[in-house]
Amino acid sequence: MSHMLLAALVFATVIVLEVPRMLKNGLYRELKVFAVLMLLAMASAYAAILDLPLPNLAEGLDAVFRPAFMTLEGLLAAPE
Repeated sequence: MSHMLLAALVFATVIVLEVPRMLKNGLYRELKVFAVLMLLAMASAYAAILDLPLPNLAEGLDAVFRPAFMTLEGLLAAPE
């Protein structure tokens, strides 16, 4: 439970320090990106704290690029 509170405190601190500056300077696109990245970071941090299964980026990249790699490998392979 203390890890959850610490994470919440860290995220709240970052938000309190960054959001007012972005609003003051009219950085609305940056604020949208900041909000999305902050939500992803919060979800990832809380999932790790609660020992929930996290997605593996390497497996996702492998699933995306393996078909292209196999096609290229077949095209570039030396004829037997």
